[in-house]
Amino acid sequence: MCIRDRLNGALFIKITFLTLLVICVDAVAYFLFFYSINVRIDFVQLVIVAILMNLLYFVPSPPGSIGSTEWYFILLFQFGLKIPRDIVSSTAILVHFISSVLIVLIGLVCTSTLGVKFSQVFKKAQKEEYEINNNFKL
Repeated sequence: MCIRDRLNGALFIKITFLTLLVICVDAVAYFLFFYSINVRIDFVQLVIVAILMNLLYFVPSPPGSIGSTEWYFILLFQFGLKIPRDIVSSTAILVHFISSVLIVLIGLVCTSTLGVKFSQVFKKAQKEEYEINNNFKL
């Protein structure tokens, strides 16, 4: 059975709509980041940048995309939209900081919801490290 047989029109429309929604949310985020430092960019340009940014994630990159995202920011915003490098760099740092804070907050909420305590995780990690280093189980 090929994918064409399983993919119906309604599902295709939903997937396309959600993809466009994600791209627009990315564009709004870029707009707000640059707006917060008094750089005005046309929203249509930001939608195009968001599409290109998402397409660039298909390019092979190091684990965790270390350095790749910064290069994409510089490539698209500095060379593409002619925004000064210091503004692009500060915006990239701001994006990373806010993303990191959100990831930590979501992680804390999840561990709290699951009822996991960090002391339990830390003790288990210490026990496993001891067992690995001494080649036996406690």
